Amino acid sequence: MSSKSWWRTSARRALLAALALLGMWDIALAARPIPMELVTGLAQLGQERPRMAIVSFRRLLKENPDHLRARSGLVRAYRDLGSCGGVVEHATFLEGTRFWQPNVMTALGECEADVGNWSASAGLLRQAIERQQPQVDAAMALAEICAVQGDEPCLHEAWAEALTRDRGPAYVALHEAELAVLSDAPDADAHVEALLAYSFLPDVARQQSVLRVRRALASGDVDGALLGIEPLSTGRAPSQDLAVLRADVFLAAGHLTAALVAARRPAVSGRLETTELAATRARVLAALWQFDNARRALVGLPDNHPDVIAAHWYLAREEGREAEAAAWQARWLAHPIVGRVELDARYPRVVSEESP
Repeated sequence: MSSKSWWRTSARRALLAALALLGMWDIALAARPIPMELVTGLAQLGQERPRMAIVSFRRLLKENPDHLRARSGLVRAYRDLGSCGGVVEHATFLEGTRFWQPNVMTALGECEADVGNWSASAGLLRQAIERQQPQVDAAMALAEICAVQGDEPCLHEAWAEALTRDRGPAYVALHEAELAVLSDAPDADAHVEALLAYSFLPDVARQQSVLRVRRALASGDVDGALLGIEPLSTGRAPSQDLAVLRADVFLAAGHLTAALVAARRPAVSGRLETTELAATRARVLAALWQFDNARRALVGLPDNHPDVIAAHWYLAREEGREAEAAAWQARWLAHPIVGRVELDARYPRVVSEESP
């Protein structure tokens, strides 16, 4: 065997072994040759580089538009980026094929929820839950949607399902802590600190840091919140959730331009905005008295989403439309979870040299 042939054979064996270790047995055991773009894309997903993975998968689709495994990879990558446009574009090709898997249903379910289609979202997620064992993703996605709706029986049902799955107790504890912080519950700090028991999971440990920043904001410790976001802002490209947090912290600190930059950056990076991020940007624009731009940012967003309700209220308050602000406030207070904290307490008026 020539040295070049030996190198190729060894490289292929190493690649297949790596795929097997990652749990990608269906690829590792395939008899036909594996496109290098597919291998590269899957590896990049494993390294949390979704944008690079998208480039690889799209290159493969350019050569073979019917490559469903590449489309499945694109669904995962776009889900990681929070881009529902990309998820929907490629997931539609997968329904009715063997790639119509729970992770695809979960991604689509989250996107349906993001535009306020609760029933369609719940249907997709329940399908995924029935087929997804032992993963916890679909059950926790359903729990988050139940919480946004304020449907507490649905929430507890989803939690009960999640607890039976791999790492379920950790993610249920995290969600409980998030809701405790959101509703400013008396035991919110205890819930946040209890997450130390699950700090071996990187995403739980990171979210605990996010919740500590949220608690600092709620207590009026803006300087502490500013210090808290610094370590979260290094390393990986900021997620849309982190963009929302940064915008809220800068807004509370009176750094309005920085808040607007934070709320826009993920969109500039080529990602379609989540409802939460778009609503946050509308609040920042309202604080800057860019009222027409704020209204444009809210166009098309589901007005049954708590973040959108808050943004409409914020805009009406800044414009001095008291009756409209009161109507949005009433809708907010009717929510059994977020409505435990009044909007004036959650979003006090901004004092800033940048204010008009």
